[in-house]
Amino acid sequence: EPAAPSDATDAPAGDVDGCSIAAVSAKFTLNAAQHTALCCGATALLHSLSKRLKLPEQEMERLSPHMGCVPLREDNKARQLVMCLTGAGGTGKSEVVKALREFSQRWGIADALCVTATTGIAACVVHGMTWHKATGHFSFMKQAKTVKVRELWSTIALLVVDEMSMLSARQLHQIDKWLRDLKGEPDVIFGGVHVIFCGDFFQL
Repeated sequence: EPAAPSDATDAPAGDVDGCSIAAVSAKFTLNAAQHTALCCGATALLHSLSKRLKLPEQEMERLSPHMGCVPLREDNKARQLVMCLTGAGGTGKSEVVKALREFSQRWGIADALCVTATTGIAACVVHGMTWHKATGHFSFMKQAKTVKVRELWSTIALLVVDEMSMLSARQLHQIDKWLRDLKGEPDVIFGGVHVIFCGDFFQL
């Protein structure tokens, strides 16, 4: 299997455990396309959480080559990532999600990543939950946004939705509406949360 590109960003100073994108990519032996997808998701997390992590400016500069995946706006704030990760079955979409979870764990920001799917079975495969449960909404209890759910979303910066082919336009609108509410950002798509949709429309 192809290894990750050798020109990936070095790990942050003092990174003895291999917290870099390159180290995680190498562990999962991601190919070039998978590595690029990981870069997008991982750097979106770092952009959103740079203040929370209190990274020095020099460390952010060392990460800047990968930060180009989610370029800054004119006001120096990170652009929102809304990405479609697609491909035929067996192309390694799940491996990218696994690598992204590993990356967040190594950085100690696992609570910033929410991995979901459109069905319960699909959610079990990716070790996540349905997006209904993640947003606190169920068909029999549409207004079930509890304090616990809001606290959960106070730290989440990136949402992964697997099996996007089973997501209707109405459900996509619901996710957008509910995230705006949960994040307190009524005028920003998906409440400002980075979103990665995974799946294959040819599997319908």
